[in-house]
Amino acid sequence: MAKTVVLVCVLLVACCVAHATMIDLRTFSADGEVTFYSDGTVATFAESKDHMETFLSDDPGMDDPEVIFAGPGVLLQFDYLFTDLSHNGDDGFSAWIIGPDGGSIGAAYEFSLSYSGDGVVSFDLTDLTDLVGAEPLGVQFQLSSLNGTSPDYDSTLQISNVQLVPEPVTVVALGSLLAGIFTARRLKRD
Repeated sequence: MAKTVVLVCVLLVACCVAHATMIDLRTFSADGEVTFYSDGTVATFAESKDHMETFLSDDPGMDDPEVIFAGPGVLLQFDYLFTDLSHNGDDGFSAWIIGPDGGSIGAAYEFSLSYSGDGVVSFDLTDLTDLVGAEPLGVQFQLSSLNGTSPDYDSTLQISNVQLVPEPVTVVALGSLLAGIFTARRLKRD
């Protein structure tokens, strides 16, 4: 029985790893001061007096790489670190899912912040198959000077670990299925 439990755990981990897809940010279109880690897992944005908006996007309508697809149990997830050193809300960070037509697909798939912060954002792409079918989706990350009055141009944004991951419920369901199969095999053997 102990061997069966270990095998189920190993298979669950293998399934999770096999389904998590890290996205290379270097393939996205950038405007403004955006730099990348050499492996493409991190992008750093710097506010600039020359750009009211600094952005990084993957827009399938603009012939960008097709890397994001909706599906059952699929999440688009990323880490962010937004720093507004002026502390007055003059700048902001936003991210949103881009539909096949090139625009945002709605408020439920948008995230914005007008003060310093960090965290993880997840967009659940499960229910989008009815909206977009098998069409590719995109994502845009943007650092904005919200009212253009900050003379310091000191805000920064870091986006990292952008990936498509299986939803935890999907992993639990898969685990339950595997456990049931192994239990049935064991009962059949005995």
